[in-house]
Amino acid sequence: MPAAVGEAGAALRAHIARLYGARAGVRGGAREDAENRPAEAGVCRVREAMRYSLSAPGKMVRGHLLLLTMAAWGRDWSSGLGAGLELARAVEVVHAASLIVDDLPAMDDAALRRGVAATHHAFGEATTILASIALIAEAFEVIAGADIDAAARAQAAVALGRAIGPDGMAGGQERDVAGTARTEADVALVHAMKTGALFAAAVEIGTVAAGIEGPRRWLMSDFGMLVGKAFQEFDDLIDAFGTAEQSGKDVGQDGGKVTFVSLQGSVAAERHALGHVQLALECLAASGAREDELEAFVLSLVATMRSRYRIPRPVTRLQRGAC
Repeated sequence: MPAAVGEAGAALRAHIARLYGARAGVRGGAREDAENRPAEAGVCRVREAMRYSLSAPGKMVRGHLLLLTMAAWGRDWSSGLGAGLELARAVEVVHAASLIVDDLPAMDDAALRRGVAATHHAFGEATTILASIALIAEAFEVIAGADIDAAARAQAAVALGRAIGPDGMAGGQERDVAGTARTEADVALVHAMKTGALFAAAVEIGTVAAGIEGPRRWLMSDFGMLVGKAFQEFDDLIDAFGTAEQSGKDVGQDGGKVTFVSLQGSVAAERHALGHVQLALECLAASGAREDELEAFVLSLVATMRSRYRIPRPVTRLQRGAC
């Protein structure tokens, strides 16, 4: 993998760590009476919950994609006042907000996230909901202050808002919780809204920050959407065939849901996800952006996700006398 790929990820993780510090709160998996635990004097529990959600070890895939997208168009993401890192931070802050909401009892009811207690287990449901609102507000504050052209800032805000709203993550999560998906088209729509939208926004923001408009911008957005859809499909395979130790979160959450795994079977579902990856790389090539770093990152991400599950493979039995 090109060294610049690792450098971008390391810089983003260091940037987030500097701003949000070490993890606070509950480290174990056991639930505490978090709702009734008194706040320490002078400590804002909403802010502590925000820090908690952002200080766990994570892949930061969306922010990483944003930085690599800027680089792919020749824009130095570390230049000026660190505009690239701040834009990537905004995307990761939104992603953190979505995760802590997804884990709530009214949603996926998950106890584990990134190897530690889910935020509502550490801080209670009320504080977690408030923290998610505060995180989204902070993301737009960060974008508003980013050291890029004013028009690009406005476009970045629009792209991020679209990804969060009823046509993006919020609408996708509502469809997922309702469990109304019955067909492959239904599942694909949920994946596009719930996961693909923020991936697309991350790449689109990186593109407009680099001053790229027109068809090239939309090809890059399609690239991000397809990577996001593949990511979700691999995540469903991890949920079905991985372990909590491998994934750092609860598995078996999709037991009653219609997914590509339940509709197509594990092998075909994996092939479907790999098809999205191929289409994504074709969009990237068509855009005219420099491909090497983004392609290497996507392929490495796919390899990492595939290493976190083991799907049953059909066994071919030799007939007597075949040898």
